[in-house]
Amino acid sequence: MTRDTSHSPIGDIPGVFLPHIAEYFARKGGDSSSFWDSAGLSQDSFRPLVDTISEEQLHRFVGAAMQQSGAEFGFEIGEMISIASFGLISRAVMSSGNFRRSTNVLSRYSNLAMPLISVASREDDEEYIVEFRTYSKYAALNRVMVEAVVANMKSAYKLLTAKTLDIEHACFAFPDPGYSKSLLASIAKRTTFSADSNAFHISRKLAEHPFLTASETEARLTLEQCEVELLKNRNARSFRDRVSEQIRRGIEDGPASFDVAKKLNVSERTLRRLLAREGANYRELLNQVREEQAKYYLGQTTLKVAQISERLGYVETSNFRTAFKSWTGDTPSVWRNAHQGDARQSVYSFAIKAG
Repeated sequence: MTRDTSHSPIGDIPGVFLPHIAEYFARKGGDSSSFWDSAGLSQDSFRPLVDTISEEQLHRFVGAAMQQSGAEFGFEIGEMISIASFGLISRAVMSSGNFRRSTNVLSRYSNLAMPLISVASREDDEEYIVEFRTYSKYAALNRVMVEAVVANMKSAYKLLTAKTLDIEHACFAFPDPGYSKSLLASIAKRTTFSADSNAFHISRKLAEHPFLTASETEARLTLEQCEVELLKNRNARSFRDRVSEQIRRGIEDGPASFDVAKKLNVSERTLRRLLAREGANYRELLNQVREEQAKYYLGQTTLKVAQISERLGYVETSNFRTAFKSWTGDTPSVWRNAHQGDARQSVYSFAIKAG
């Protein structure tokens, strides 16, 4: 899943992650100066707790780092980043009570710290499942983010419970990057690549194990602060951005304008009026989201056309084929064949576009 970067708030990505990557290479005796140069940033004047970066800058910085690292880069970065690095979100997670509650916190507020990835959860009689949705147009960047978040969750769980987060099954939407056997064993008991989604499965018992840092008072106070920040974040964005975000989050259900209006606490008439004020309309935004996500799935995953159609909220695959051809001039299969190289792009030679 990806985002339309020309109409989304991806330019406001917290810069706190960059010093961690620089420190990672410093520990290995490496030099990160080329990373900062690639992203057009000055390491000396960069303020990680204040400054934000764009998706393109993060792509360039991480890409330069990946050129000097191996397949385990994302996991190693995730393990190194402290649970306390995310400020208010960290406090909310640590005080939440248990893993289940912490993923609920991340599901609602992760956009404040990690705009390019979201967290969702579900459960059945025996398992608790955590799913990650990524929104960058760069496949390798999506992969690194998923790896880092999974690793960070495992290390944070051990810190907060003094127990190991034993993952029964880890599913990754990307092809096998060539992980070592030892890394695979440390991730999960079973691992699947080129899956329908990025997710991991744990026992419900682990999800409910209490955190050592649990505090009902702290949890209540931090969640109130999170709500304030979430409101500020929403008010700072254009209305079309907010509508597009809601479409992305509910795309599999084929959200109607009425559904999105309800989530934004406005009437359908007001939604259409506010979009018109910004020179947009609902159908246009829905098609933009569907097109960008269709291209992502076709170019970066092995999902069948029928599966992609379902993920984009189409009842009939034939309707998706017709719509895709109207967007691109090609059928989904023809477009995929022309862009297969994008999906197989080696993460070790991460493409960095000039200027």
